Amino acid sequence: MTTAMNLADVFTGVAKRFPDRKAIVSDEVVMSFSDLVALASQGARYLKDRGIGAGDRVGVALQRPEETVAAALALWMIGASAMLLDFRAKPGEKNSSAKNFSIRAIIELRGTPAEPEYESVLAKQGWRNEIAAMDSAEYEAVTAHHPAIIALTSGTTGSPQGIAVGHNTFLNRYLAHRTSSLGYSGGVFVCSLPLGYTAPQIHTLFHLMDGGTVHFLPILSSAAEVAEAFVELKARAAFIVPPQLAGMLEISSGRDTPMFPDLRALTVAGAAVPPEHSVRAHKELTPGYRVDYGSSICCPMISELSGEDVLKNPNSVGKPHVLTHIRIAGADGESLPTGENGLIMIRSPCIADEIIGEERENSDRIADGWAIPGDLGYIDGDGFLVLTGRASDLIIRNGVNVFPREIEHTLLRHPEVKEAAVIGYPSETSGEEVAAFVVSSTDTLTVEKLGVFARANISADKCPREFRLIDELPRNNNGKVEKKKLVAMFTGEAV
Repeated sequence: MTTAMNLADVFTGVAKRFPDRKAIVSDEVVMSFSDLVALASQGARYLKDRGIGAGDRVGVALQRPEETVAAALALWMIGASAMLLDFRAKPGEKNSSAKNFSIRAIIELRGTPAEPEYESVLAKQGWRNEIAAMDSAEYEAVTAHHPAIIALTSGTTGSPQGIAVGHNTFLNRYLAHRTSSLGYSGGVFVCSLPLGYTAPQIHTLFHLMDGGTVHFLPILSSAAEVAEAFVELKARAAFIVPPQLAGMLEISSGRDTPMFPDLRALTVAGAAVPPEHSVRAHKELTPGYRVDYGSSICCPMISELSGEDVLKNPNSVGKPHVLTHIRIAGADGESLPTGENGLIMIRSPCIADEIIGEERENSDRIADGWAIPGDLGYIDGDGFLVLTGRASDLIIRNGVNVFPREIEHTLLRHPEVKEAAVIGYPSETSGEEVAAFVVSSTDTLTVEKLGVFARANISADKCPREFRLIDELPRNNNGKVEKKKLVAMFTGEAV
């Protein structure tokens, strides 16, 4: 892939326009845009002196967010590809990633006890201190010929994949952000999730490219602490996941005015949101509440549910983005008419440039210019996209198609259910059976209560046979529930 512009050029451009504006605030650290570019330039020279350069894939496993962003910019400046990793990753996990995705080096706080599968660029006292002796004058970025970012994802099933996004493609994704209801210039964006997760990475970079300030909170902040930060900082935008939303709605219950009047865009993504939560969030939290449906291989914004549409059709994920064309395909690959359920296929200038690793039959792949994220759904008569589940999650019980998402939404209507995930497991009599894992918001919920509620609200051919109460649902780096692990928990098999 070839592009004349390097993403690092965007950040140096923002720094020249707003040199003293706050770019990143984290703990006691306040970094301006000019400081950010200076730190990135030091990193570029340091890495170049280490022999790292164009085409190299380099992991970044740093704890401090401003150092993580600066390291990514440094890698772009020298033409390398950045792979932002969870700084909490175990040595074995980093070794596995290095081996599977040909990672040359990892910038990290601590090394591994054994000989690693990669070159360890240690920054024991912090990346900023490690490169402090390098020249901080602006580094002239090279022409970009290699991916800007390679996001590591296992999806919700299957072996890990690397989603390679080039500089041009990332700029297209930024354009999608700017042409959505979210796009604006300036203001405070609050991030309470680690940059090892794909969605926070993207939103952080987008808002910095906007010239906005990203305020990072401690990653274990409670919903109440995040909500307090929204008010105190007069945040204009934020990204949260459904469990955080549920926590905020517990605080806002009964309000008749928005709790966050300054918040222009409160984006929720990563997993299904109960329709009633969306309606309440629009009324009780902010009219700027929105649900984004996206995918690592397509775009962070395939469709968006925002504004009055939240009240009109909260069961949907909104209408397709202007840079996205959606096709619903049947089993034979032919397009299906309005209202018919099938495999969602995406065409967009935001589709990833390459998938590194094993492609999957019905998900996380690109075929003939179409991206297939692996979701099932339909477009209704008003143009809203309605998700019905994952192709890999579809349960066939006695010949009847059971869509987990439908069952999950019903279970979430129970007042004591905080989260729910439905899986299928092998059965000699029915082919597959249905089980539900539930996280309760109280100490009084029992499987017997769940069974009574389910039988009263779900048809017999779809009703779960088994219920399990657990403390939390396993999630991947994008906040999506890992149903493969739930199946393993139920059957006792190793993942």
